[in-house]
Amino acid sequence: RHMPPEMVVRLQSHFQYQHKCSAGKGMSIALPKSLTVKVVNHQYRTTIDKCTGAGKAFAGCSKQFIDEFLIRLKVLHVMGSEELVKKDEIARELYLVVEGAVYMMDDDNRVVRVIRSDVPDMPPYAGLVPFF
Repeated sequence: RHMPPEMVVRLQSHFQYQHKCSAGKGMSIALPKSLTVKVVNHQYRTTIDKCTGAGKAFAGCSKQFIDEFLIRLKVLHVMGSEELVKKDEIARELYLVVEGAVYMMDDDNRVVRVIRSDVPDMPPYAGLVPFF
């Protein structure tokens, strides 16, 4: 996704400074937490906001909780027709659909549900979430 120019400049400055300080000794790619929060909010806030309304998975969660959740996200790019979870398996992850769609199939390979990222006000997540 396109980042605002001021965020791009800040990221470039951070990495240039890290490179200068490391003087060829290797470089850490970690960002300060405040900058990480801004980046992940820019990248995923629209998606997560669809999950925060009444009756949705993140309803009532504090901004601090959402920020921590976003920081800990792991990006997974999935090719079409790849299985994320098979029937009767216990899903141990929560998948947020940021782009595209996920198709939930029955035993006869019929689509029983489609989770799309581009439907307004529809939470784009899949997986077993017993802690909600």
